[in-house]
Amino acid sequence: MALTQTDITKLSKIFATKEDLRKALAPYATKEDLRKALAPYATKEDLEKYLTVDEFRQFKDDVLTGLDKVMGELKKIREEQIFMHNKVYQDHEKRITRLEQTQSLA
Repeated sequence: MALTQTDITKLSKIFATKEDLRKALAPYATKEDLRKALAPYATKEDLEKYLTVDEFRQFKDDVLTGLDKVMGELKKIREEQIFMHNKVYQDHEKRITRLEQTQSLA
């Protein structure tokens, strides 16, 4: 038994056609719409390029250890400057005292 044109017309009124489904689903996002909307956000592959928390902690520790060495050197330099300043000051003190003594004798 073959379908007649009237049977097809009756069936198309009961069941949705491809065109009916396209019209009904038009306001909803498609896979391509979602890809475009989510494009600016990071993917799993993108996130693998960044440091993990443990890697960041190790990096921070390395940086701080390096800074500790630099601060140690800076502290030594400051101590040497204070020492040299005091040495020069004491030398000046001796010279001034000698000059005052020679001036008072003259």
